[in-house]
Amino acid sequence: MATASAGRPAGVIRRASLGSFAVAAVATGAWVNRARAEGPPSECDPEVACPGTVVAFPDLAIEVAVEVAATPSTRARGLGGHAALGDLEGMLFAFETPGRYPFWMKGMDFPIDMIWLVAATGGEELLVVVHVAPDVQVDPPGTPDAARPTYSPVSPATHVLEVNAGFAAMNGIGPGAVAIVRPAPQLDNDGAASA
Repeated sequence: MATASAGRPAGVIRRASLGSFAVAAVATGAWVNRARAEGPPSECDPEVACPGTVVAFPDLAIEVAVEVAATPSTRARGLGGHAALGDLEGMLFAFETPGRYPFWMKGMDFPIDMIWLVAATGGEELLVVVHVAPDVQVDPPGTPDAARPTYSPVSPATHVLEVNAGFAAMNGIGPGAVAIVRPAPQLDNDGAASA
C-alpha cells in the first residue's frame, strides 16, 4: 500500500477507553525520545522500511511486529511488492503532523486492513484508532492509476497500520482502541527475549 492523493472513508468497529494506558505511555517515552535523538539503528537504511518496532494493543493483548515507513520514499513504496505478511506482522506509516492521509492498493499482491491512528495526549507513542478500512482488496491487473480507489480516515491521523485483511475484525480493533508503539524485544543468541 502506498499513500495516494484522494480518499473515501470506510469501516467502523468498536470503542475502547484510554484508562490506565497513560502510565504506559510515560514509561515508553524515553525510548521514543532516544530513538529520535539517535536516529535509526545503524543496520537500518532510513530509505527502507525498518523493522524492530511493535504496535501493542494492551487492552486486547495483541502485539504486531511492524516495519516503520517514516520517510516519503518508504511511505510511497509501502507494502507494494512486499512479501505476504505473517499473522502478527504489519507496516506502520508515521507522519509528522495529523492529516487525512489517503492510501491506495497500487503494487499490492494481497488484501489488507488499514487502521488510522492519532497520537493521544500523554505522548506520541500512545495512539488511538480513529478509523478502520477493513478487507481492502487488491486492484484488478491493469487498473490505471486514475481508476484506483483511495481510502482515507474520517478524521486526521498521525499513523496508519497495515495488517492482513480480517485482522481488525478478528481482534476487535476499531475506533477508540488504544495502541502503544515500542521497540521490539531483542533476542539473545538462543532466541530468548532479553531485558
